[in-house]
Amino acid sequence: MAEKSLLYTGLCGTAFTGICCVTPAAVIGLSTLGLSAWIGWLDYILLPSFAGFAMLTAYAFWRRRKA
Repeated sequence: MAEKSLLYTGLCGTAFTGICCVTPAAVIGLSTLGLSAWIGWLDYILLPSFAGFAMLTAYAFWRRRKA
């Protein structure tokens, strides 16, 4: 994967999961779709994905700095 696309993927993923973790955007979105039963499982998905995307972003910055 190219360095630019790796960094872009990490930043977009971190921003998206950060918005869903901090704001009730995911709760409102799932409620409007009739999927409010999934709200209880959001912590098991959003927090690990936020950590993963943050690590991906840090790795992309490290790789860019190294090059």
